[in-house]
Amino acid sequence: MNSMIDRPNKNKIEDWVHLDLSNGRPYIFLDFIIHKRKEVIMKHIILLFLTMSAAISFLAYRTIDDTANGILNQLGINTIDAKEYIWSNVIRASFSHPNTNEMKALAADDRPAVVRQLVVYAQHYVTSKEFNKKYQEYRLGMKPAPPERPKSMDELRQGQKTQLQHSIKEMEKTKKTFADDQQKQFDDYIHQMQEQLASVDDPKNPMFSKEMEEFYKQSYDAQIKEHETKVSEWQNEWPENPVPVIIRSLQNILDISRDIDYRAEVFKDVHGKLLFSKTVYENKPAEWKLCYRAGKETVEAARAAASQWLDELKRAQ
Repeated sequence: MNSMIDRPNKNKIEDWVHLDLSNGRPYIFLDFIIHKRKEVIMKHIILLFLTMSAAISFLAYRTIDDTANGILNQLGINTIDAKEYIWSNVIRASFSHPNTNEMKALAADDRPAVVRQLVVYAQHYVTSKEFNKKYQEYRLGMKPAPPERPKSMDELRQGQKTQLQHSIKEMEKTKKTFADDQQKQFDDYIHQMQEQLASVDDPKNPMFSKEMEEFYKQSYDAQIKEHETKVSEWQNEWPENPVPVIIRSLQNILDISRDIDYRAEVFKDVHGKLLFSKTVYENKPAEWKLCYRAGKETVEAARAAASQWLDELKRAQ
């Protein structure tokens, strides 16, 4: 009796990876008939996990993008501005944000959820190739320029001669444009420059002595040491991996928003401007006042998201 399943060829491997993305969830079905060594099995298992990871990553990023676009549209912010504000806040460790009518109209109860979604979007952006490319360009632009190597005495002497010869030539040309009775004063200037030109080649000229050359060398060596210190400081402030910079920005957010007195009293002055009753609060930085206006629920949601993100970055270092 013939089998209902055809006997497989021992020298052939047939495997199928079916990927179903319906309803936004990945379902992986792997059926394979193996008639080779165990090493082949491992290759197909690895392929399976790679396929699964790619599918999950695709869905995760697509969800982030779709959610972020929806939130940004709701707040009246375009993606270009959103990325620019994220960039600015990370690099400058600041609190800047767009100020749209849609943001002002957002209900207080909706703000914490929106903040959490915006933090997820920020996390997604700062790990992108786009952000890293911009960071590397900015980082290199902040690198201190090395000092210019001093010229030798021969180079300085020749430069001085060339400059004086050019000045004499221009002065003689200008002289001819004036009346005869006015040309004598030009002759005096030309004579002085000719004397300076002659002194350039004088071996006793102190401006081109070995002592002056040693002075320039010592000055250059000091500049090199100062440059090395600046480069070391630059490397600490702007490392090749932007993670420490992101950590610095998140820590700044947590520090500023730590001691907000949400019960602080305010009043309107004669111009209708809201001021804090306590001078110490009125003298607080703009970021502190921003947190006060945002409200406790919104700020605490932001702090929780920032703390979690900060912990994840520190653990990964």
